[in-house]
Amino acid sequence: MTACSVIICTFNRYPLVKRAIDSVLSQKNVDFELIVVDDCSTDNTFAALHSEYENKIKLVKTPQNSKVAYSTNFGFSYSSGDHIALLGDDDYWNDNLKLYKQLQLFDKSKNIAIVGSYWVELGNTRQELVKPIQLSSNNYIRVDQLLSSGSFICGSTALLSREAWIKVGGMDVCQRKGTDSDLFRRIVLSGFSINTLPEPTSTIDISHTFKRMTPIHSNISSFLVAQTNLYLIKKHWLLFCIHPAALFVRLRRVIAALVRGLS
Repeated sequence: MTACSVIICTFNRYPLVKRAIDSVLSQKNVDFELIVVDDCSTDNTFAALHSEYENKIKLVKTPQNSKVAYSTNFGFSYSSGDHIALLGDDDYWNDNLKLYKQLQLFDKSKNIAIVGSYWVELGNTRQELVKPIQLSSNNYIRVDQLLSSGSFICGSTALLSREAWIKVGGMDVCQRKGTDSDLFRRIVLSGFSINTLPEPTSTIDISHTFKRMTPIHSNISSFLVAQTNLYLIKKHWLLFCIHPAALFVRLRRVIAALVRGLS
């Protein structure tokens, strides 16, 4: 079995996804496969990728435009790796030993299911080094942190065990926003631990003007934020009852998002 399967989902962003693909293909010292899922692009992405990367990647297309959660699960169905890495089509890896280093951390504990890393956020005018939530000494995050936080691991840095992915059923297609964070949260809540490579391995590009698979600056985005938080509360209702402070945080986000959306 392949050591790692890397999944990139894309929609109408050929110039960006090409950069992401090239960054994966530069990985060294690890056996991996790259699965690129075209979510029914209308800009000739599929044909262009097929022409340029025909023998280097597994290129597949969803039956219809279905957004990132379904597309990622669709890509997983073509995977064979013991571990699954995710990469946004507008992001890229800047360390060609990223997968190799993360695999070494999996060997430290049989219960580790996710290994993330630091990352660099690329804005229009600046770059910023970002570190995830500090873990406890046994590589667990407190439940209240899991429930209230939406970004304790950056999706484009994550390497996951296939076992954990299968146990929680992959991405939740009903989750409209924060799909990767939701996946990681459910994995940790199911009893697995995580680890972090204390180095920046990935660049998260928020500077481009291409349309995103999930919008971030619009009234629609505000309502999606409200809907996502309400859905999360419903999904983990019992845990939120046990951790009312986290429930308060989520409800406050719902109210703030609705106010923004209606303003």
